[in-house]
Amino acid sequence: MREELQPEHPSFFRGFEFGRGRAKTQRHLPQWKQVNATYFVTARLMDSLPIHILNQWKEKKALWLTQNPKPWSAMQQRYYKLNFPEKMERWLDQGMGDCLLKVQANREFLIQSLRFRDGIDYFLGDWVIMPNHVHLLLRPFGDASLSNILQALKGVSAHRINKALGRTGSLWMEESFTHIVRNYEKLKQASDYIQQNPIKAKLSSEHYCLGQGQASWFAGDR
Repeated sequence: MREELQPEHPSFFRGFEFGRGRAKTQRHLPQWKQVNATYFVTARLMDSLPIHILNQWKEKKALWLTQNPKPWSAMQQRYYKLNFPEKMERWLDQGMGDCLLKVQANREFLIQSLRFRDGIDYFLGDWVIMPNHVHLLLRPFGDASLSNILQALKGVSAHRINKALGRTGSLWMEESFTHIVRNYEKLKQASDYIQQNPIKAKLSSEHYCLGQGQASWFAGDR
């Protein structure tokens, strides 16, 4: 008999379940949250985008969402994907800002933070640290909330990097882009995106890090 996986098991994957989620709005970013769900997260350094460009992007996105309530047609879906998520990724991959995560020593501080509570408050899947942002797959469990987890990851890594560089001030943007991975197919797509991101950005191997946490969602598939 096949063992039934429990939510606390690293191989347990739960996608978005309609009727269980709730929306939480962070400024211009409505984000769905759901207990035990798996999230695709993008966290950006403070200087990864000029603030005027970021604000224009947020305002345009908020206006478009107001004028285009779901359900969307295929044309609306293509427009949204091209002009909002994909445009943001193209900007990030241009490597704007000081790109402090291009330095291996700084990436190591972040890696230590990612691994510290892996298996305790959350299960970490695939991740990539780019010069000015990070993508990761993460599933909180127990009483741990996604917002508290990300706040801790950012806070600890920022403290260590700032101390090493002799600098002060905010390192990370307060808001992260998060969305629930809807199903196993979308999980694979997110994983593939993480793996391919450095290649698409044409980064040399010393300027990024790829890794995987304790989550074993692809056991037997790779």
